[in-house]
Amino acid sequence: MSIAAIEAASPTTPMDFVADDQGLHWRGAHMDFTLGWSGVEAVFLTPGALAFMHGALALVLPLDALESDAQRRELVELCLERMPEAAARKSRDDKALQQLLARQG
Repeated sequence: MSIAAIEAASPTTPMDFVADDQGLHWRGAHMDFTLGWSGVEAVFLTPGALAFMHGALALVLPLDALESDAQRRELVELCLERMPEAAARKSRDDKALQQLLARQG
């Protein structure tokens, strides 16, 4: 999946997003979806979004859904702790994600 396709997949209506003990949850007028931690195959950072991968499906969270790089980094760190180890290793190879994790504040 290309970055352009991921960027184009951003929601067009307001949604709620929650990351909790069970996984990642998106809720909106047209969607109610949960991706359990064991189903997260990778997380990648594009210029405008975090993309949570499950097979050919990219579940997108626009970066502006979080207020700061610190909040984005906190979410990514949570994901890397909870997702399967092989998926976390694959995700850590993403250079943009590496840069986000290395940023201070």
